[in-house]
Amino acid sequence: TTELPTAVLLWQKLAGMAKYAARTQQSLALTQVRSLLNLTERSLLLGLETLQAVGFELEVNGDVLTIQGQPRSLTEQDSTSAAQAIERFMDAIDEDHFLHHYFQRTPVEQLQQIMEQRLMLG
Repeated sequence: TTELPTAVLLWQKLAGMAKYAARTQQSLALTQVRSLLNLTERSLLLGLETLQAVGFELEVNGDVLTIQGQPRSLTEQDSTSAAQAIERFMDAIDEDHFLHHYFQRTPVEQLQQIMEQRLMLG
């Protein structure tokens, strides 16, 4: 199995992409960011919220993401909310990795049994 990048590394990569895009005034395709970092839709949205929490200005138009600004000096309150946003993003990455490993290691037959049981109970 291939080793998945850590949540910290993914945050650093996302922040680095944002800094580069802001500095060069280049837009990013959300599908490309998601693919490059191997993020779920939920994790990508949390990542975007986190970029805003640390001071980037984001504009999303369809699949196109435009980023302006740079992380700013944060007040104590802003710093706390930014830290919480980063933690939420990293928790989502950890959860995605857990699910990835779970479904990678669980036999298909067992997953089918679980789904059948849930359908009967539902």
